[in-house]
Amino acid sequence: MLTELSLSGFLAFAMAYPLCFLANAGAAIDRGFYRFNLGVACFILSLGLFAMLFAGPRAGARGAGSLPPAVLPVLAGVWLVALLAVTWSQWERPRPNLLLVALPSVLGAAVTAAAAVARSPAAAAPFGAAALTLLGGLTLGMALYCMVLGHWYLNVERLPIAILARAVTVYTALLALRLVWDAVGLAAGTVPYQGYPLPLHAFVATLDGFLVVVAVFFGVLFPLVANVLVQRTLRAKSTQAATGILYVVVVAAIIGDFSYRFFLLRYGVVL
Repeated sequence: MLTELSLSGFLAFAMAYPLCFLANAGAAIDRGFYRFNLGVACFILSLGLFAMLFAGPRAGARGAGSLPPAVLPVLAGVWLVALLAVTWSQWERPRPNLLLVALPSVLGAAVTAAAAVARSPAAAAPFGAAALTLLGGLTLGMALYCMVLGHWYLNVERLPIAILARAVTVYTALLALRLVWDAVGLAAGTVPYQGYPLPLHAFVATLDGFLVVVAVFFGVLFPLVANVLVQRTLRAKSTQAATGILYVVVVAAIIGDFSYRFFLLRYGVVL
């Protein structure tokens, strides 16, 4: 299960992280910031490719309609080469072409979605499993992006606070979208449990399903409240305090994201 969680998380994060640059399109951030973050995306995608090579087929996973097992690692390898090529081409530019940087994520989204569908339990809705995986990657990616951007204020003088505020706003919007998704899922969703379809809100009351509360709290509720504090701190022009809060948010986001992915891979819970 650890390999499964790592594979899903690495691919989704590597797909989403280059897209996070679009939150601050046109902003005057030095090229060292882009270099660091592109390097992070390449490294995480490399880990995802290794996890895919060693994971092997998943017992009980969806088979019908999925790609042959040998195809996904090849596509992931092409994705990695494309991301490395884009990183190399933009390395010396003061401001990279963000649309070009985001282009490999198109292939990445297809690979990540296909891997999510192929490795999820047959009970999981294919569209829901793919969409959940991609949305989880975006929320986790924006959490880390905001934290790294906040840290950059400690190194770069006179960086406008509006840049970080805009990124936090985008992150908050993604969290709000996931909160709505969760509310609908808990109200109307079902999960196979002990051989019977159980309403999702009833599943949460069981011992196995109680940790769904952990996923929702750490993955959505806590970051939403923390983002409000971050915005208030930024209005007081205290970027150092805001960055400290964002460090805590990243830890919570990782716990929440992996909890969500566990329930998707174990029970087919699309939250």
